[in-house]
This record gives sequence, structure tokens and C-alpha cells, in this order.
Amino acid sequence: MTRERLLGLLGLIAIALGAWWLTANTEWADRPVWRDAHGEAKTNPVYATEQLLRKLGMQAEHRDTLEQLPPPTARLVMLSDDWSVVPGRAEQLRQWVQNGGHLVLLTASTWHETPLGEWIPIDRSFVNEIQGQSRPAVPPVPSVAPSGPSARQGDTAHEDEDEDCDEDCDEDSADDSDAEDEEADTTAAAPPATTAGPAAPAVPAAGAASQAAADDDMMAFSVWDQCNLFQSNMRLKVTGNHRTRWAVYQRPGAQALRVDVGRGSVTVLNTLQRAFMETQILQCDHAVLLSSALQAEPGATVWFYLSEKREALVPWLWHHGWIAAVLAALTLAAAMWRRAVRLGPDLPVPPRLRRSIAEQVRGMGHYLYRHGSEALMLAQQRALESTAARRLADYARHPLPERARRIAQATGVSEPDLLAALSAKFCTRAELPPRLQILELARRRLQTQPQERPPQ
Repeated sequence: MTRERLLGLLGLIAIALGAWWLTANTEWADRPVWRDAHGEAKTNPVYATEQLLRKLGMQAEHRDTLEQLPPPTARLVMLSDDWSVVPGRAEQLRQWVQNGGHLVLLTASTWHETPLGEWIPIDRSFVNEIQGQSRPAVPPVPSVAPSGPSARQGDTAHEDEDEDCDEDCDEDSADDSDAEDEEADTTAAAPPATTAGPAAPAVPAAGAASQAAADDDMMAFSVWDQCNLFQSNMRLKVTGNHRTRWAVYQRPGAQALRVDVGRGSVTVLNTLQRAFMETQILQCDHAVLLSSALQAEPGATVWFYLSEKREALVPWLWHHGWIAAVLAALTLAAAMWRRAVRLGPDLPVPPRLRRSIAEQVRGMGHYLYRHGSEALMLAQQRALESTAARRLADYARHPLPERARRIAQATGVSEPDLLAALSAKFCTRAELPPRLQILELARRRLQTQPQERPPQ
């Protein structure tokens, strides 16, 4: 056997031994890893509740305003007190409930201090629970189910379930007594047979009418594991002569009540808003209790009112009154334009139909005086030469000094000054006016004299 094969064999043996040691000394187990919420679950606090109700066949959604109330026969859960800032909202809710709506309120809110407390026949009271207090007896339940072996078997199974839940609830209450006030060991709930929910069995069609009639005169109780869902220092009670349609009892009073108002109903729960938020509904029997409180049934609609959110002033004005905003902006722009400093006169200068030659000469001279003194001097010299050539005979044949002498004799101006003006090519600003003046004076005097006759 070669050395390479020996090393390869030893390597395979080492790998096999390592694999055997890993399988013998390690254990593979699944460990759940918590992931942060993402998507809609990160921004929607009632996301878990909505998903649960949708699984039950309901149409669940959350709203940030109550400008439009839910359709009739829908469920409306009030998780905020912001609705009371809008005047007349309480009367709108009353009309909606009387027309068939189902309103769900919480004792954690302050609805009893608003106009809602004037027509909702449910009040709250504070109680002091003492640790170790004996459990009061649960009211007896009349037998309304059909008699027979199946009914007796159902009662026996129900009693066994109550005993098991009593032991579990007692253990949970003992574990939580150090951190919180002692909660109830058992909770009694009374859903009517006509209220559909995930925990309520379907009623046969043949006995639906008799069962509904029996539920009007009694309430059935069952045990719930509510895991500190309700507030321990508060209970609910019905005021007036209104009849309780559904209730959850615990010790000295009720933790949840439902009464009929018109064609609708009002349900009050002794709990905080967090009962419907995040994942609280997935704990213990919260899903069963809250689904019963919402009267969950396939095809029903439930709205969760979270808060009263409104658009900012500028976007709201643009969405609801953009025409007025555009007209106001145009009016403001026109006013600013009228009051702004103009770049020119209010009205344009009317054009002149005729200009005088003197005005043109003066304008041209002014321009040449400012921007071209040499050109102005040359133009004046040419004007004098042209006039002298027309008035004096043989003027162009003589040299410049002789021409200056003849002009001076004819006009009476100073000969040296006239010769200096005629022979000048450049001059200063100070010399320009007198030279222009003597040249123009000589031209005008020649213009007024008669023309000389040429010699024969």
C-alpha cells in the first residue's frame, strides 16, 4: 500500500469517528426564534385580531375616523376616546345602534363621562377583592337541553371540564398573586344560543326556535380561562329595567354585559384596549371570550376604531377646496403685481408724427459732443466750406489761409480764430465750444450775404 493511500484511509477513519462522536454527544432540536413584526403587522395594532376574525368568516377592518359609521348590523369596537371631540357623534352612535348596530365599549375608556353614558344602561362599580376569599356559588342553571343519554353525557363531560379548569385556574392564580392583585379563580360566561361564536355549538334547525325562547328566560354558564383579561377592582351592572342578553360573571359581579338598545345592542367589557391589540387575543381563552363579545358569525362586519386621525390643514384644504385655493392664489398674485414697482412708465410715450430739423440737429450735436468731438468739429468745418464755396467765387482754388482771409473779410469775424478753427483736427473739451461757435457764426453770416459774381 502506498503512502498516499494510507493517508487517505486514515483520513476516512478520522471523519467516521468524528461523525460518530457528534451523533453520540449532540442532540438536534428546533428552537423558536422571535421575529419582529413587519409589513402591516408593524403598523396595525389589531392585526392579529383581524386575522382571527377573518378566519372565522368575518369582515374585519380598522378605522382612524368615524366620519362614516359602519353599515347596519355591523360591530363597532371603540378602542379610543377621540371620537368625542366631534360634536354630535354620540347622537349619531345612538341612532346607529337603534337601527341595528352592535356597539362594543371598554371600561378603560371614558365613554361614561360623555353623552353615551346618558342612554347606555350599563354602569360600573369598584370592588375590593381580598386574597383567599371563598368563591361564591354559581347560580343554578335550569335544564333546557333535550333529555336523553346524549344530554346526560354532555352534562357529565361539561362537569369534568369544569373541574379540570378549576384546578388549572387555581394554579395560575396562585402563581400570579405576587405580581398582581388576585384575579378570579373561575369565570362564568353566559352566551345566548342565538349568539354565534367559535366556542358555541351549532343549534339544530328543528330546535332553534324553542332554544331561543328558553334563552330569553335564563343564561347558561361555563368556565373560562381568562388569564387576567379583566380588571380586578371593577365590576359592571345593568341600570334600569333592561334585560341582560349576555354576561361574563366573576365573584361579586359581572365582567362583561350586553343589553339590547332598539334593534341593536351595546356590549361593555371590563378590560383594557390591549385586549384586542398585538397578540393578546391569542392568549388563554381570550379569543373565545372576545369573539363571543363581538357576536362573531360568518359574513358579519366588525370595525375597530383606533383614533381620530385627520389630514394636515394644507393637504385638507387642497383636497376639499382646491378651486378656492387656486382663485385665492391668483387674486394674491394679481394684487402683488399691481402694487409692484414698474420697470417703465404707466403708459408708453406717444410717437411724434413730425420732428423739426432743428431738434434733429441739436440731438445729433448733443450726441456728437458727448461721444465724438472730432466728428462734430469736422462736420462743422465741412458745413462752413460748403457755404463758402457757394457764396465766394473761386473759393476752392485758394489755399487754406487765403480761404480763411476771404471768409473773415466777408463775415467780419477774427481771421486768426477762424484760421485756427478751420485748420484744427483735434481739440480739447474746453476748446471745442468756442471753435464751433466761430465756425457756425461765419457760416450763418455767409448764408445771409448775396452770392459773389465770378470775375469776367
